[in-house]
Amino acid sequence: MRVSSNIGSGLTGSVRRRGAAALAVAVAAVLGAREASAQVYTWASPSSGNWATPSNWVEGVSPVGDPSAQLVFPAGSYTVDSNGDQTLNALTFNNAAGDAMDVNGFGRLTFTGADPRILLNAGSYDFAD
Repeated sequence: MRVSSNIGSGLTGSVRRRGAAALAVAVAAVLGAREASAQVYTWASPSSGNWATPSNWVEGVSPVGDPSAQLVFPAGSYTVDSNGDQTLNALTFNNAAGDAMDVNGFGRLTFTGADPRILLNAGSYDFAD
């Protein structure tokens, strides 16, 4: 025997709870898909190059135009040239002590999405426009 109580506008309590549970599952699925869609791009080698050149990235694709981009730069002393404004989610520099990295050519660097961040490990960093 199923028992439920009327709660406003003619809907039963059990229907409302199922609707709320379905909505919660849908929201979790959307948020999970959003997190899963973030693309990690890793600089191919600790040598200088242009941000927009696909062969400079392990994935063979440039992060230019991808606001979900999570960029990872390996240890080393080198220069990365950018092409103006960039929008991304995360930036990680894995420099070791004594390494120096220069990032040139930025207009505006904007961080978006879930958990936007910059992680700077040892070494020194110089951002220039």
